[in-house]
Amino acid sequence: MSKSGLFIVILLFIFAVVWTSMSTPSEEEILAEAVDAAQVHFEQEAHTPNTILEHFSLYVPADFEIVEESDSNVLVKQGDQTYLLFHNPIESDTSQLHYEVAKAADNSERLVSFENKERFGYINIVEDSSGYELQLGVGGTKITTITDQSKLVDNSIHMMDMIRSINYKEGAS
Repeated sequence: MSKSGLFIVILLFIFAVVWTSMSTPSEEEILAEAVDAAQVHFEQEAHTPNTILEHFSLYVPADFEIVEESDSNVLVKQGDQTYLLFHNPIESDTSQLHYEVAKAADNSERLVSFENKERFGYINIVEDSSGYELQLGVGGTKITTITDQSKLVDNSIHMMDMIRSINYKEGAS
C-alpha cells in the first residue's frame, strides 16, 4: 500500500472513531432521557387496561407477559427481562411512601419525582454490578427491573405505561 493510501485509511479510521464518539449519547444524556420519558408518560393519559388480574386490571405491552401473580406482586417478563410490580391499594395515588424509601437509601444515580393534583410519581435509577436497577412508582404502586444502559429509556416508558394504567377492582384488597 502506498503512503498516500495508508494516510487515507488512517484518516478514515480517525474520522470513524470521532464520528462514533460524537453520535453515542453519554451516560448523563441517557439518564436524563430516561427521566424525561418517565415524566412524559406520567403526564399522559393512561393506557386502557388490556389484562385483567385477580385484584386489578392493567395495560401490558404486546410483547410482555404476566408470569406470576400474588396478592401484592406481579411478575412480568419481556423476553429475558423481568419486572416486579408491587401494588398496595391502601396507599393513595398521591402517596410518597415508595419515593421516601428510595430517597432514604441514598444510592441513586437519579431520583426524580413528578406530581400533579391527582398523583405522585417518581423514577429511581441505581447503578449496580448488573447494570442499572430501574424503579418507577405512582402512589402505592412501584415496578422494578434490572436493565442495561441501552434499555433505560424504553424500559422507563413501558414501566410507567403499565403502572399508570392500573385500575383497582371495587372491594379488592
